[in-house]
Formats: sequence, C-alpha cells, structure tokens
Amino acid sequence: MKKHRIIFLLSLMLLVLSLTSSHGKQAQCGKKDMTVHSTIKYFIKYYELPKEVKRLMKEIKCDVKTGSNYDDGESLDLNEDHNSEFAFCCMESSHGPCGMAIFGKVKDQWKVLLPFMKGFAGEDDFIVLSDRDEGYHRICQEGTIYNFHGGKYRKVQ
Repeated sequence: MKKHRIIFLLSLMLLVLSLTSSHGKQAQCGKKDMTVHSTIKYFIKYYELPKEVKRLMKEIKCDVKTGSNYDDGESLDLNEDHNSEFAFCCMESSHGPCGMAIFGKVKDQWKVLLPFMKGFAGEDDFIVLSDRDEGYHRICQEGTIYNFHGGKYRKVQ
C-alpha cells in the first residue's frame, strides 16, 4: 500500500511541476492575442498547402510529405490581412516534436518567415502575442520571443 501511495504522490508532483513550468513559460511570453488564437485552424495536411509553400519546403529541404507521421500544421493569420500563414512540420523526428517552419506572403510573395523552431505538442507551446512589428504579431515559444523584421521572424530573447 505504501508503494502505491508513493507512486501516486510522485505522479501528482510531476503533474503539478509540468503545469507550473508550462504556465511560467507562457507568463514569460507576454499577452496572448486571443483574436488570432481563436481563428487558428489545426491539423492542416501537406496536400492542403499552397503549391508555393510546398516549393519553399523543398528549397529548405523539409522532409515531411503526405501521409507521414508529421504531416501536420496550422493555418493562422499573423498579420491580420485575412490571408493564411502556415506553421508546418518540416523536419521529421524519430520521436518527439518535429522541426517546424512558418511560411507566409510578404508583399504578395511567398516566403519562409521562420526557417526553424521546435514543433509543438500543445496549444500553449506556440503563442501569438498582441505586440506587433511591421504589422506582424510577435510569436513566442517556450519563453523565446520572435519579432518580425525585414521580411522574417528573428529571435529577440
């Protein structure tokens, strides 16, 4: 009986620790933009991406294709121009999160907005912030903030 109680208490402590560390990372990021987050479309598949995005994925040597375990991404509007940007798995991983890239149009031309960030496993691992630079919302992942400057996202901290 003691063994089960110890295992239960350890499990509970790990759960609390993971929840508080996740909340701490979000707090480091700043204010989440709920307008953008409410319009995110999850589970976008490779075949649904615009051909220009697929071409860019090939150029930066993304290895994710239709039907793979990491055939997954999101559609969101980072600059509120009513056109989608795409955060999509780019690099396969033997286990765990994929390597992701963000693609979008800048002055009517498709570009790689952020060539690599760790893929996300939950809603709050990739946060769109209220603050903007050059019309694009800042984004935050695991406490690292990226701002938009000169046609792409750059790490701030």
